[in-house]
Amino acid sequence: MTQTNWPELIVRVKATDCDKAADLCEPFCGSGLMIEDLSDLVEGVKRIAHIDLIDEDLLEKDRNHSAIHLYFDTPVARAEAKEQLSFALQEAGILAFLEENEVHQEDWVDVWKQYYHPRMIGEKLLLCPSWELEEPKEGVVRMVLDPGMAFGTGSHETTRLCMELLQTLPLEGGRMLDVGCGSGILAICALLLGAKSAVGCDIDPLAVQTAAENAARNGFADRSSFVCGSLTQGIEGKYEVICANIVADVVMMLLPDVEKFLTPGGTFIASGILDIRFDEVKKAAEEVGLKLDVVRKDGCWIAFSARF
Repeated sequence: MTQTNWPELIVRVKATDCDKAADLCEPFCGSGLMIEDLSDLVEGVKRIAHIDLIDEDLLEKDRNHSAIHLYFDTPVARAEAKEQLSFALQEAGILAFLEENEVHQEDWVDVWKQYYHPRMIGEKLLLCPSWELEEPKEGVVRMVLDPGMAFGTGSHETTRLCMELLQTLPLEGGRMLDVGCGSGILAICALLLGAKSAVGCDIDPLAVQTAAENAARNGFADRSSFVCGSLTQGIEGKYEVICANIVADVVMMLLPDVEKFLTPGGTFIASGILDIRFDEVKKAAEEVGLKLDVVRKDGCWIAFSARF
């Protein structure tokens, strides 16, 4: 295993000065630059439907200040950049604190693999990273999905709840729509369980690309499609199953359109709902004519299936 210490220079500034300071840092960035800026965390998450919730650890971080991390090949290069950059920031009227650090790099490609192993989700699905393809038992299907892929690897309670609910449905020959598809995990799950086809949509182009790649990795390139758009923008046709693993507010925004896309007798699955918001979402679902069939809870998260 190869190991290297990378000289790092951390530039700490007020969040309001972050963009301007980053522009000044860029010419000095050496072997890389990373910006740590949480100032618009809450507003940013609200714009992304597939994010489950902001982690409490992030909420506790200082959102009034930002840190710009610059990486260098040698301590000498860092020292030269520190001197010049300190002057440039001072000339721009930006109050900054410059801190030197050493970053220890390991061969993470191998190291993080030790934490991810095949695991069962429900009674019918074995989720496997690509390097550890355990043979599933009879009656169990295997999904190949690596950790670190965008937006969803089945580790979050909301995703697991959706996958468990999908396992209770007669999916054979049906069509599935995944609103806020993220990594495509729910669409792939439906296909593995017998769905004829799956369509996913997501507001993030990276998620759409990742979902298509994951579907192809599992052998479903010809039975799946993924489109970029907000909620059901660009979606056509009717589906036997619609999944929405998003957040309570966005689920309620989606509810009035569910009947338009759901076949008669079809099932709508919603997840990403905190228990304190469940009654509110349930009421909104019933107002559009949905009747809840199954409600499941994991920790503080709730998912449900419903029909018209």
